[in-house]
Amino acid sequence: MKSLKRGARSASRFLVLAALVAALTPTAPAVAADPEGTDHPHVLPGLRDGYAVATPGHTTSSMVPLVNRSGKKQKVWVTFTRTCLYDGGQQKEIVAQKRVTVPGDRRTVKGGYPVAYVAAEVPMLQECGQDGDGYGDTLGWTSVNLTTDRPTAATGGGVFDLHKWGKPHTKKNRKFNLRIHEPQPTPAKHYKIHHAYPVKHKKKFARLLIDVNNATHLRWWCNKPGVEGNFRSQRKAYNAAWNKFFRKNKKPSLSKVALFQRDLQRRTTFRFYC
Repeated sequence: MKSLKRGARSASRFLVLAALVAALTPTAPAVAADPEGTDHPHVLPGLRDGYAVATPGHTTSSMVPLVNRSGKKQKVWVTFTRTCLYDGGQQKEIVAQKRVTVPGDRRTVKGGYPVAYVAAEVPMLQECGQDGDGYGDTLGWTSVNLTTDRPTAATGGGVFDLHKWGKPHTKKNRKFNLRIHEPQPTPAKHYKIHHAYPVKHKKKFARLLIDVNNATHLRWWCNKPGVEGNFRSQRKAYNAAWNKFFRKNKKPSLSKVALFQRDLQRRTTFRFYC
């Protein structure tokens, strides 16, 4: 009888120990049964405006707006896949995977506007674009796949950034690259280059993978004399709005920064086109 009790106590201790080990062992993320993953039923990428500009051998970034067609927050896997064009073929590679929480859309008509943003670095191979003639040609693209589980194949998702061959993202090259991203309005003398994310705060933006000199984050702003809301009259007000934002938000998230930028550009006091 005593031996049976000792055996029962030993078995009990073993079960407790096994349960403790199981509780402390991290679980592996869910991997999709389908290599491309299961499309998320509610979260979709927003629209891209213009071409992305990249340089072979350099790293660029993709910043994707996310829309939620439901009123509840959603968990979603975001997979960034870069496709490089070279020597008559393609090279696909998953460059980033992130699991993010997307807030619910509180608007009556849901899914019409972004509620969150996600970004990732995208390295462009030196071989990208070897078939092309040079600047302005297509280097490849970045696809974005939004799923409920984690994909294992670099084949899912739709094209988000179509990468055109440009120069490195520097202040010196910004006009050249912006003309690839978006043709310059005419007459050219009436337009200035505008940083959607002011250079003054470039270090804060860089921590969120926002390169202020990336053509994606530049735009033309009317500077014609006498036009209400032109660059000359409103540049200080635009920058002041960002200064106020950072006084109130010391370490804002990417989504908070990008949503503020989107709403700021919509103000009627800024007239970007003459």
